[in-house]
Amino acid sequence: MKITKIVLLASAFTSSIALAALPLKVPSGQGSVSFLAVGRPSMLKIHGEAKGPVTDLKLENNQLRGTVEIEIEKFQTGITLRDQHMKEKYLQAKEFPRARLSITEAAVDGDFTKSLNLTGEKPFRGKLSLHGKEQDVVGTFQVKEGLVQAKFPISLQDYSIEVPKYLGITVANTVDVSAEFP
Repeated sequence: MKITKIVLLASAFTSSIALAALPLKVPSGQGSVSFLAVGRPSMLKIHGEAKGPVTDLKLENNQLRGTVEIEIEKFQTGITLRDQHMKEKYLQAKEFPRARLSITEAAVDGDFTKSLNLTGEKPFRGKLSLHGKEQDVVGTFQVKEGLVQAKFPISLQDYSIEVPKYLGITVANTVDVSAEFP
């Protein structure tokens, strides 16, 4: 009888630990958020990157949930004048200083907490707040040796961002976004 009570108590204790949210800490200043915008004609590819997203992720019931936030001013494309136009004219960084991805659904394997690895790419759902608008996003993510990589497309039009044009070249409305952090 005593052994049964001890087993039941131990079982209840370990179950409550499994149900608790496990915070995943990302070292400050590590990781990046990037985008790839393709011009028309498609010979122009604009790659922008911002280092040091602020993350708040938790693992609960085999779901990865939380937020990834980046300051718009941190984005750089490698060309100073293009960066200035992107931040001032198109993204309006002074009025809308941050972009925030809220991950609402991202299933992980049962043994993820032991290995910090996933087998293949997994789908995720979330909401992206950008340029004063919040829209649903769907993408994929993978985790290899603790490095999280996520990617998803966005439509500039969905966020009321004017499609950039310069010297007869127009950027496509769909932009690929990715984030990577340990």
